[in-house]
Amino acid sequence: MKNWGIREKFLTAVVPLIICSYVILVISANMIFYQDIIVRRQREVKDEAAVVAAQIQKSFTNISSCCKVISRDLNYDENFNIITQNIDTPLAEYRKGLTIRSVLYDNAIFFPEVQALAYIDYDRKIYVSDSRLLENWNDEICSELIAPLNNIGNIDIWMKADRRTYLTIDPNDIMITLSKNIMNMTTGKQMGQLFVSISESKVRDFYSEFEIEGQSWYALLERDGTIISASEPSKRLTKIQNQDILKMIASEEIIQTQTNLEGIETIVTGVPMQTEDFYLLNVTSIQALKQPVNQLSFMLILICGLTILIATMLIGFFSNKITRPLSKLVKEISRVENGNFKIDLPSVGNDEIGKLATEFNYMLDRINELFHTLETEQEQKEKLRFSLLQSQIKPHFFYNTLDMVYILINMHRTDEAERAVKALADFYRIALSSGRELITIGEEVENIKNYLLLQYMRRYDIFSYKVEVDESIKQYQIPKLTLQPLVENAIYHGLRVQEKAGSLCVSGYSEGEKIILKVSDTGAGMNVQQVQMALRSSDQSKSHFGLRNVDERIKLYFGKEYGLTIVSKEQEGTTVIVELGKLEENEQNE
Repeated sequence: MKNWGIREKFLTAVVPLIICSYVILVISANMIFYQDIIVRRQREVKDEAAVVAAQIQKSFTNISSCCKVISRDLNYDENFNIITQNIDTPLAEYRKGLTIRSVLYDNAIFFPEVQALAYIDYDRKIYVSDSRLLENWNDEICSELIAPLNNIGNIDIWMKADRRTYLTIDPNDIMITLSKNIMNMTTGKQMGQLFVSISESKVRDFYSEFEIEGQSWYALLERDGTIISASEPSKRLTKIQNQDILKMIASEEIIQTQTNLEGIETIVTGVPMQTEDFYLLNVTSIQALKQPVNQLSFMLILICGLTILIATMLIGFFSNKITRPLSKLVKEISRVENGNFKIDLPSVGNDEIGKLATEFNYMLDRINELFHTLETEQEQKEKLRFSLLQSQIKPHFFYNTLDMVYILINMHRTDEAERAVKALADFYRIALSSGRELITIGEEVENIKNYLLLQYMRRYDIFSYKVEVDESIKQYQIPKLTLQPLVENAIYHGLRVQEKAGSLCVSGYSEGEKIILKVSDTGAGMNVQQVQMALRSSDQSKSHFGLRNVDERIKLYFGKEYGLTIVSKEQEGTTVIVELGKLEENEQNE
């Protein structure tokens, strides 16, 4: 922010303040309006559901009353005598049927919510209020219907609501049926069974006008959670699975709760019916209730956005008037951000801004001088470090190898001595490599094979080794003597210090745009602190110098995203991972 212009600072200070104020306004208005809608809708739904429940309950009460009226009419003296007399003539049978049907017809008219009336006498003969109710009727159905009423006295039994092919005018309609034994009021003996039905479509009429498409819907449930009436056909005769709603159904109080139903956040209102077999449910979508809130929020955001836009334009216009003399200077200075220090700022006058440009030009000249000096020093530093590394390799390794050759000759093991001399010559031929800094991975691999052979001939009792490098990567370039310090470090600080023999593996492969080389040993390993110190430039430990040198040279040639990674565990071993860019010889020359 210190490098920002006056105009940017002014805009940054004022515009966010305006935006924050409007955001707080929109969020606060949204929350208040949302809470108000939710609370108000909950109250409305609660009152509305109570009204709907009362209307449905009235129909159920009328159905129960219809049963009582029919029972009374059938026990009326004149009707009772006709119904209970011995049926020994067709005329008597006709009079009995006419009397019962007349009672059923009269009550069907008096109770308009009743769609179907059926009476089964003690001879299992059925009488109905509409002849269409007799379709598909048979003795098996008769036995099934009257079985639950045996020996239960004069109580109301609500049958399981369902679609039926009998005792219904429309087989596609769900019938809600009340069954009851008709008793002789004098003797208390059973005269027959009465079945009074109301259709689901009739129940639906009570609440359909209160439903709002896409927002709220009603359902009448049985106490086991089965929906027996709903505006959406697919919901009818399905069972509620939501545990919150199932708990509500078990209650005898009006309850409201928020729950997730079929993946939608909803407000559910439950009203228990006086007829204990049934329960009324209202489901209101919270998302639908949010629509007015979203519309208000959209309008507020639109108004705030326009206001912010106008305010920003005005602020920008006036701030530009103030900062215009600086704009050309700022444009030129911004080029420095991209690393271009070889620019010369034009003179913009003799005032403070002109003096600033002059001083800035002087500063850039000094920066260029310092960069040149730094680059020169860095190159010299790297050459010195590399020379130091080479000098470290030459004395002890060279003398130790010559001692080994001398001993082999004295022991008349001339073949091994010849192999050692050849490996030593090949090693130094590649290590010196006519002053080249980069060699191919193939050359580096051959060099490390020679080095490992010589070390193995001297220390075959402490380690075994293998080299597994993909042929596909051997044409790429690598700083010479990258692997040798890693292998030397693994032998002297990993394998030699442990009491048992170990193994060493050099591997390499391609991974995307990178070359991965690994030097793994099963030596003593390092703890976390030692791993952290190994590549730290502040650590002056001689044992870690080779690792740091390799890491710094890789970064010098390929970039800071490349270099060494050390993975180690005490008593288990160490793996040094080398990450290189894919650089071929022709690319290096370019």
